[in-house]
Amino acid sequence: MSKNGSFDAYIHVGLVGGGHPNIKLMVDSGNSTLVLPHFDAISQLPNFDKNYKVAPDVVTEPWCGQARMVTGPIALQRTGGTYTIPNCRFYACIGPNQDGCYTANFGIGRVDPWSAADKHGLQSPLSYDSDYNYLQIDYAPIDQVLRSGNKPHVAPGSSLTLSKARPAGYPTMFQIVPGKPWMSLRPQSLDIGRLRTKWPGDNEAAPIAMIDTGGGPVFLSDPENYLRKTDWPGAVPEPIPTYWISSCTGISDDLAFTLSDGNRSVSLAIATKSLSPAVQGLTLVICEDCHFMFGEDGMNIGGLTALFYSILIDYKNAKIGFKLKPVSV
Repeated sequence: MSKNGSFDAYIHVGLVGGGHPNIKLMVDSGNSTLVLPHFDAISQLPNFDKNYKVAPDVVTEPWCGQARMVTGPIALQRTGGTYTIPNCRFYACIGPNQDGCYTANFGIGRVDPWSAADKHGLQSPLSYDSDYNYLQIDYAPIDQVLRSGNKPHVAPGSSLTLSKARPAGYPTMFQIVPGKPWMSLRPQSLDIGRLRTKWPGDNEAAPIAMIDTGGGPVFLSDPENYLRKTDWPGAVPEPIPTYWISSCTGISDDLAFTLSDGNRSVSLAIATKSLSPAVQGLTLVICEDCHFMFGEDGMNIGGLTALFYSILIDYKNAKIGFKLKPVSV
């Protein structure tokens, strides 16, 4: 949502023998597994061999770092104490990933089947407790996360809430697109400002809309050139960061888009007047082939959308729902 940076949500995870949960991981619905850094360090915890089972083979985790597969308990911070998942399967890195660092990612996404995203059959850590089938994702209010000013800061108040029954406010749940390695629905329409675009058009590639809470604007691949050939009133005049990809167009205008599972649809909107002035610079990035779509045609709704909507994942039935959050304007 800003040309100068992004935002992310983090959670702390603990292992038996490691004391208070202290392993910092990015919360990511664009991933559906747990990846811990530094297997060498965690394997030195007291009684590690008794508490954890380590598979014999060295494997590759989703960010292409070498890792071991581990099964055992993890602990999460919660109000008044900790919450333990006794039999979680996760990756623990023994080397850096393709970006030269050790992956530290808490994947909360649901794909159908789980093997669509992970050939080793690992799944989201929160899905291993079958007593709690629903996960609600709530980012802190916009005016707390994105206050005025240019200095980065940490805002408390974001939460993940597990429940046994569907929470109120989600009358419609949508079936996640099967067979895709990312939690997705299908995009039906896109409005930029007050203009209804022709995207996704008559695209035989069946584009997807990735539900990705990783921090950032909405990203979109436009190989059929429905959008890039237009001079948008909200276009960003300055070049966007080159580390994303060349020949992309940045948009700073309001957005609205409709997502569907083939039977039902939901319309979501991003209003820039709700954002603080410091981060009103970028809501949408349009590329011919966007890096953040990982070779798929379609859109990544970005962490920006999670500032406007609570998101509910039904792990048991592979469904997802949205609820509008109250925002300050």
